[in-house]
Amino acid sequence: MEQETSQSETDVNNDHELVKRRAILAAEFHALPTYGSADFWRLVEDPQFKLALPLEVLVKCIRVAIIREDSAGKNRIFEMIFRRTQGANEYWSRQILSRIHLPSEERCMYAHDLYADLCVNVLYVLYMIAGGNSGRRILNTACALNANMPIKHS
Repeated sequence: MEQETSQSETDVNNDHELVKRRAILAAEFHALPTYGSADFWRLVEDPQFKLALPLEVLVKCIRVAIIREDSAGKNRIFEMIFRRTQGANEYWSRQILSRIHLPSEERCMYAHDLYADLCVNVLYVLYMIAGGNSGRRILNTACALNANMPIKHS
């Protein structure tokens, strides 16, 4: 007779996986070269996504940039996060709008707006996770990133 896995056993297994994942991420973060060094930026801005640092590690790097009051460095790390998630986020905005009947011009306009709103909300959450709390800084960063990163058209 086959026994079903109970919810508590599943939770314990998930907890172990989460603990292992956090340990791996912490080790990757602590293995980084000195913050701000050329080697550090080479790893953070690595164009080969297969070898890229996990997004969770980049968020920890944002925390360091905020603590050091390194606005330029923080923005560089934000830019890498948005470059790496841009395709998936744009896909999400198109999928959401595909459920609504709209003329193609309006759909495109709404897709841009939805993507921009998503970016602002992601920035807000990243700031909160990293320990920052200024809404104006979030909006300034969002505007700067949106101005520098055109949305790909499919």
